[in-house]
Amino acid sequence: MKFLFTLSCSLGLAALAGCADVDDSMYLTGTEEHAIRTENGQYVCPSPKKVLVCHIPPGNPENAHTICLSTNAVDAHQSHHGDPIGACDHGGGEPPPEDPPPDDPPSDDPPSDDPPPPPDDPEQPPPVL
Repeated sequence: MKFLFTLSCSLGLAALAGCADVDDSMYLTGTEEHAIRTENGQYVCPSPKKVLVCHIPPGNPENAHTICLSTNAVDAHQSHHGDPIGACDHGGGEPPPEDPPPDDPPSDDPPSDDPPPPPDDPEQPPPVL
């Protein structure tokens, strides 16, 4: 399958084969295929036996895209590329955002328009509440 896809792209049949950027790092195990985007913007795999993965090409994270893999190929992609399970955010083109740092938990407090407090200064009086 990789050979036919690559051959179609190299013969100038890109418009017919759907070749935007050929990413050879996608084809790690031979079970990979492109995901299909539905009318509502969701990505699905053509085969029910495959799993959505956000493939992040090594050295080219801007070209992250959603692919479908055999369940047996997920570990290989995660160990070689760090590809997370699930569709890429925004349907492709962007890797998933980093999780917030554990020492910065989300706050339930409403946002404030006040400037942040200055660092502790022993010569400055405490703020009036």
